Amino acid sequence: MKRIPRRLFTEGFKREAIKLVTEQQLNAAQAGRQLNIDPKPIHLWIVQSKHGELTGTL
Repeated sequence: MKRIPRRLFTEGFKREAIKLVTEQQLNAAQAGRQLNIDPKPIHLWIVQSKHGELTGTL
């Protein structure tokens, strides 16, 4: 079976996803649906952002 490649997200995309949760009062599931991604990474990005560890790829 062929492996599906992981999606890579820029730091800017991650910050926009975080803003949906923090500023627009959406929960991670709603933000994930809007962005067509799983909500689990959004939770992780929020934690990373709070600790100053948020980085992007590309």
